[in-house]
Amino acid sequence: WHMCGRGGEPRFTSWNSAHVNYRCQCLGMDCPSIKTLTDCKLPFVLSREFGLHCFMFQMFCFIGPGKGLRRSPSQVRAGIEHHVFPQLHSMKSESVSRKISTVLKAHVPVGTPKSVKDGLTSRSLRQAGIAKMSMNPASTPHAVCARSGHKVGNNSDKCLDPDNLKRGLVGAQILACNEPT
Repeated sequence: WHMCGRGGEPRFTSWNSAHVNYRCQCLGMDCPSIKTLTDCKLPFVLSREFGLHCFMFQMFCFIGPGKGLRRSPSQVRAGIEHHVFPQLHSMKSESVSRKISTVLKAHVPVGTPKSVKDGLTSRSLRQAGIAKMSMNPASTPHAVCARSGHKVGNNSDKCLDPDNLKRGLVGAQILACNEPT
């Protein structure tokens, strides 16, 4: 949701790239693109309204009671102890996408029509994030593309710095249900 990435991309995300950016008031992380084989820096911000929309709250729940920092000796030996989701690292991207899709379908509210439930996939998270950003009046195509990794489709693509956290900040604020600043 917050990355607006492809289903297999979370398997490459590493805590090694995480850093606090005080100027932007966010956590910055390198997020890989499996399609372009590049990384871009994405900001993640605190949500001022909803715990479930807050990346930091989600990571706290994953790390704290979820034991998200526990690593097996084999993961340490393999050198993947710094990955956010080391259990996904050895899986193929398609398998990670399928796993995400299965989890999504298992947690839809009771009474959700079968046609809606059957249509949910890992791509649904990316589509929902892009749709949410694009409907916000503070957003622009550049802001959406900075978050999703898509090309804007004009010559400005060559001039955009993928390492600039501010490019994705508007999208981060929108996805966290904050007013973009």
